[in-house]
Amino acid sequence: MSSSNVNPLFGLGNNYELLIKNLISLESTKKNSYLDEKDSQQTRKSAIDSVGSKLTSLNKLLGDYQDLNSNQFSVLGATSSNEDAFAVSTSDILQQTGSYNIEIQQLAKFDNKVSAQFSRNGTDLSDAVGVPTGANELSFDLNVNGNNYTITVDSIAGKTNNEVLDAVATQINDVAGADAQASILRETSGTVRLSVRSRETGGDFQLSFSNINDADPVANLAIELGLTKADGTDNDTVIASGSTNGGRLYAANTLDAKFSLDGLQFTRSTNEIDDAITGLTLNLNKTTSGSETLTIDTNSEASVESVQNFIDTYNAAITDIRSKSFLNGESGDRGPLSRDRLFKDLTYTLRNAIIGNVIPEGVDPNDSAAVSALNIKNIFDIGLNANQDGTLYIDDESALKSALANNPDEVQGLFSTQRTTETGYTGLADRLSSVISDFVKSDGLINQLKTTIDDRIEQLNNRIQQQEEFLARREEQLREEFTQLEALSQQAQSQFQTLQSIGAGGYNTARYTQ
Repeated sequence: MSSSNVNPLFGLGNNYELLIKNLISLESTKKNSYLDEKDSQQTRKSAIDSVGSKLTSLNKLLGDYQDLNSNQFSVLGATSSNEDAFAVSTSDILQQTGSYNIEIQQLAKFDNKVSAQFSRNGTDLSDAVGVPTGANELSFDLNVNGNNYTITVDSIAGKTNNEVLDAVATQINDVAGADAQASILRETSGTVRLSVRSRETGGDFQLSFSNINDADPVANLAIELGLTKADGTDNDTVIASGSTNGGRLYAANTLDAKFSLDGLQFTRSTNEIDDAITGLTLNLNKTTSGSETLTIDTNSEASVESVQNFIDTYNAAITDIRSKSFLNGESGDRGPLSRDRLFKDLTYTLRNAIIGNVIPEGVDPNDSAAVSALNIKNIFDIGLNANQDGTLYIDDESALKSALANNPDEVQGLFSTQRTTETGYTGLADRLSSVISDFVKSDGLINQLKTTIDDRIEQLNNRIQQQEEFLARREEQLREEFTQLEALSQQAQSQFQTLQSIGAGGYNTARYTQ
């Protein structure tokens, strides 16, 4: 019997895993459709999050413009008549123009105390202190910024002055490094001196040293260094230039900055002062021999930047909405929010709100002559314009600067003033915010849409899980069926081989008999 007559099921065991895989793949269509929809919903939610973030940023900015006491577009700036002596910057929105006479009598300093000067390789300190009979000889206290630090070095017997000072500096940095910094000074190649400096300027960081006397006659290290007096109290002597004694470099009463504004005296611990004039930061650089002038006046460049900031924030929202809600009729390309009509409508609503006239109270919006006579009634009157996509730009910077310089209150009023509310003509900020708030408030459209999407994603996850469970059962069922089929195949194969063997044996017997 020819082998071509073998049942085609024979040998199926080598292929049924591939068949099961292909069958499961064919039956996964529904699961895959759920996965695709889930991806689409997650992409949509991400797009809504992005738009919501841009709208929230815009609405926050609009809140600043809605404040009738806030002057966002008439930006004031401060200038110094002598920047070598002091610089000035705005730390907040200034409210009024003016000028101040400023005189700087004293700059804030870091407190600095030094030890006596010693021969670098000499042993003055180790000879004087020697091997202490108690712990107090090698310990002393450093007080700074209200904190007391005990400085203790190991035995200094046999060490050079340079080694002793290096050990003291290391201990000060390790123990009191948050408030003080110690280093070694070498005024000549053969001398050394310990320098201890406060971490911050001003009298609050004044350094003081003290030591504990005991009964034995051995001197305390701080006394030998010249940081304290013989009685253990702080050595607050201001040393003269060229002196080899220990003491402080500056008198304690010269550590704070001192200056006057219009004759009023101020004292601060730092040269960067942000609390003398509201909204200003002064940086004192050097003392003055007389009065200098600090002037607060309109800063046209900063005012234009403020307008540009509004434009950038507004455009970011409009651009993000359009990029996520577009639909290309020719190519069929679309954004994740193209089916959410309310976002596409939002761009038109905001565009109409921003370019519409804002009519002051007392002017009839239906009186075209009265409206035309207004200096500033819309964004076009201050040099702004709108592109076809709804974004804004500065079309005429000179007109904008002129409006900011000559009519700053009207520019501010265009955005912030509550206009004739009974006819709906409010300031642009209020008009825009009323639209955006419906989207970004806690129970607004953004959160409603995200909640709906989350609910749908949860439903899809449940259905995906159900499909995965079904497919797992289906795969198990198919495997059992193919296993049974394989067993039948093997049984048929065995029977076939038996029959084949019997047939071959009968043929040979008949031939032998003949």
